[in-house]
Amino acid sequence: MRWVYSHPSLTLGNLRSEIDKKGNEMVLAKKFDVSSLVKAMNTLDEAVTKYAKVPDDKFVRDACIQRFEYTYELSHKTLRRYMALSESSIEVVEEMSFPELIRTACERGLLKSDWSIWILYREARNMTSHTYDETKAEKVVLVVPEFLKEVQSLIKILKKRMSEQS
Repeated sequence: MRWVYSHPSLTLGNLRSEIDKKGNEMVLAKKFDVSSLVKAMNTLDEAVTKYAKVPDDKFVRDACIQRFEYTYELSHKTLRRYMALSESSIEVVEEMSFPELIRTACERGLLKSDWSIWILYREARNMTSHTYDETKAEKVVLVVPEFLKEVQSLIKILKKRMSEQS
C-alpha cells in the first residue's frame, strides 16, 4: 500500500511535491484531518440555531451568511483533498471542474445531495461574493439550513471512511 500523511495545511500542490520526491508513491492518508471543517460546521450550526429563534435579526442573518461562506469553501476543499488522497490519480482530481468533483463525490457515496442541489449552494455562495444586497441576503439565508445538513453528512461519511481505512 502507498501512503501520504495528511495535514490541514497540505495542499494538492504540496502533495504532488512530496510524491515526486519519493518517486510518485502514495495515495491514501493514514490520518485525514477534518477538524477545520468540523469547527466551521459548528459555528454555522450555532448561527443557524440562533437565526431560527430570531429570524428578524439582520445581524444574526448576516453572521449566518458569513459562516455559510467559509463553511462552503472549506467543504469543497476538504472534499477535493480527500478525493486526491483516495482516488488512483491526484492529477485527475486536480483537473476536475467543480461540477465533476461533486458528481464524482456523489458517485462515491460521499455526499447527501447531488449536483442539482450543490449548484444551488454554489449559486448562493456566488451571490454573497458580490455587492451586498438585502434581497440576495434573504435568498441566501434560505439555503443555509439544508447546506448545514449536507456538511454534517459529509463530515460523518469522511470520518467513517477514514476509520474503516485505519
